[in-house]
Amino acid sequence: MPFHISILGSGNVAYHLARKLRAEGIVIDCLFSRNLITGQSLANEVSAVFTDDLSQIPSKSEAYLFMLSDEANASIAAQINLPDDKIYIHTSGSLPKEIFKQKNTAVMYPFQTFSRDVKIDNFSDIPICIEASNADTFHEIRCFAEKISPLIYELSFEQRKVLHIAGVFAANFMNHSVYLGQKILSDNNIPANILNPLLKQSFAKILAGDAYSSQTGPAVRGDRKVIESHIDMLASEENLAEVYKVMSESILKTYKK
Repeated sequence: MPFHISILGSGNVAYHLARKLRAEGIVIDCLFSRNLITGQSLANEVSAVFTDDLSQIPSKSEAYLFMLSDEANASIAAQINLPDDKIYIHTSGSLPKEIFKQKNTAVMYPFQTFSRDVKIDNFSDIPICIEASNADTFHEIRCFAEKISPLIYELSFEQRKVLHIAGVFAANFMNHSVYLGQKILSDNNIPANILNPLLKQSFAKILAGDAYSSQTGPAVRGDRKVIESHIDMLASEENLAEVYKVMSESILKTYKK
């Protein structure tokens, strides 16, 4: 028999995972969301009943998958009144499984960035980090997570928090740095896409080896004259100058320059 779940959330993570799970034969009984537009739309896509009322989430589901914001996950987990013998799962990297008061609780954290308008080409490349309150639930969650990807990692809450921080540095800060570079170019009437070949080559070098050995630029060379000239050029942009200083000092220290 197919596995039955209810989903709470209709944001970016919910959008991609709900559609993937439905494609893998998981039956989605109900989709709860406080956003009537995205919630109803996603419910229609995955053939689920939509509701924005917690009391209308059915008790027949075998598992309840929380894919809301961290604040909403914790808040709604404390409010929800459903059978204790079901499985309660959230997908956050920064919340413990103990946000749930029930006995069968778990975390299924997909370590990937999700945007509604960007297609996931290969779910098999996404690491899924799992943790559960007991051995039986862990087995169930592992089988469930493998519907999404074969890359399963058992990580504790403390390990997930470390992974989350690493992801912020490697992806979020990287993305922001690229944005700042694009902004500097645009502000000076230079096409931002001139960066694209450099970005492609930089990412290819990182993926082919490691970030430490592929570092280039004035800071890794210890060229303080160039660094100071760049900081002077950014004098009118205090925030940019400060980011440049902090990043340059970090690179200088890393390579003992």
